[in-house]
Amino acid sequence: LDPTEIPKFDVADLLEMDGALADYMESLMDALKLNDLVLSVRSGLEMALISLAAQVVRVPLVQAITEDIDPSLLTQNTMLPVNGLITRGNVNESSKPNSISYPSLKVKIGHQSATSDAVAIANAFDRMKSDKNLSGVRADANRAWDSESAEMFVDALNRLSFGRKLEFIEEPLAKVNAGGTEIWSFANQVEELEHWYMKTGIKYALDESLADLAEKHWYDFDSMEEEIRSVFSSKDSRIHGCAAFVLKPALLGLETSMRLARMARKDFIIGAVFSSSFDSGVGLAYTAFLAAASDRSQYASKEHSFPHGVGTFNMLG
Repeated sequence: LDPTEIPKFDVADLLEMDGALADYMESLMDALKLNDLVLSVRSGLEMALISLAAQVVRVPLVQAITEDIDPSLLTQNTMLPVNGLITRGNVNESSKPNSISYPSLKVKIGHQSATSDAVAIANAFDRMKSDKNLSGVRADANRAWDSESAEMFVDALNRLSFGRKLEFIEEPLAKVNAGGTEIWSFANQVEELEHWYMKTGIKYALDESLADLAEKHWYDFDSMEEEIRSVFSSKDSRIHGCAAFVLKPALLGLETSMRLARMARKDFIIGAVFSSSFDSGVGLAYTAFLAAASDRSQYASKEHSFPHGVGTFNMLG
């Protein structure tokens, strides 16, 4: 490829993270005569492009991509809140004497009996007695349960008096297809999760559902946005139980993650949690950059903000 054939981009537009990056990626792929890119390559190119754009304007990356920054945060020296992770089969990890202190713990559940999962949650809450920095516990079921199994877990959790104290549970229910078909439905998934919330009082977060939606729409944000808004802004049924969007840039793309975070915070008044997929150090760093930029947005409220899932680097060894 002749270097003169590489398309140019507008630095300011690119750093807005509002569609220009996706448009440039398409033009770049056309110039390279590529039909598609695997997600890891695409996210790597996005990292390189926004890093290059920030260097051009000589502004730190987090500040460069935070267009709607809250002015009051410019003078604050705050650290990015990160949640700890208790993985499956490792429920006692958080109680080790040398373990790191986190503001929130995420417990992986859905792999044992309902009672065992509930006890793992109770153990995480119990750590609050000795760790004054720990103020929240959430869980991640990875769509492990059908409705009956989910109710058994909640019953077990309520017997321990911890159910309604959870920040949220990520994707508690198995995939829900459109009626009478084998086609997954975002609307039906959220509807079932709302039923879960109304019955249990425990809030949920969307994770795999956003990744599935992106794949369904071939990672076209405008199409994704239309379907999300049709569900979240429906006059027939308001969404009450969704606490946050869990955003994985390695799967969704950097720009799409930022646009979803903006939508969540600004339009739906819910949280945006950036999370890794056990990424490399570089991937984790950029996920943290996006999380910091999103947290500095004027639309980020303390009431709907949660620590981010970028504490997985020590698990790569």
